[in-house]
Amino acid sequence: MSSELQESCGTCIHINDDPHAKFESCKAYPNGIPFIIMSGGVEHTKPVEGDNGITYELNPKFKKDLEDYKKNNDL
Repeated sequence: MSSELQESCGTCIHINDDPHAKFESCKAYPNGIPFIIMSGGVEHTKPVEGDNGITYELNPKFKKDLEDYKKNNDL
């Protein structure tokens, strides 16, 4: 399965959704999400140095979207 939908920062329950923020941050990286994480260069479903022990978790509001994606793409 493509990690784009499931494991992107935007679908994580820990993302900070402040529209006035100057940079993307989350509970794992309150001072800014590193580019390697944000770009998907490193899967964040397992601990990564500096993440304060917090890893990717699908936000429940995206669960149906993910199920539909899997169904429509035979995954």
